[in-house]
Amino acid sequence: MEVEEVLRLRNIFEKQLRLEELPRKHLVALCKLHSLLTLMLPSFMLRTRLAGKCSVLQAIDFALRRDGLITIEEQDLKKLCYQRVFDTSDAPPATMHVYLNSWLETSAVLKDSEQSLYLHLPLFKKQL
Repeated sequence: MEVEEVLRLRNIFEKQLRLEELPRKHLVALCKLHSLLTLMLPSFMLRTRLAGKCSVLQAIDFALRRDGLITIEEQDLKKLCYQRVFDTSDAPPATMHVYLNSWLETSAVLKDSEQSLYLHLPLFKKQL
């Protein structure tokens, strides 16, 4: 999904699918998607974990856009892709670069307030 297509979803994620509006089942599924433990935590704690994960990933994205991906070693590329829920088991480094560049291009245009959309990006970015 291209940046423009993701941006068309902004309205939905600003209203019905804001992190604060998501039901518990949705929060649990989103936590599982991002490898966060739920441990029967209340919804507000799940939101806190998801918001924290989002903030960390956004900070890493900012640094990657600033410094570039060229000097990153393959093992680190795999970790970066894994953090963004991209399966790298059979992916060559070139594919990982394409995926991460696409991710960074999209995340660059999202506002800090669009955490829910950011956390759902792996669902839209699965297919390149």
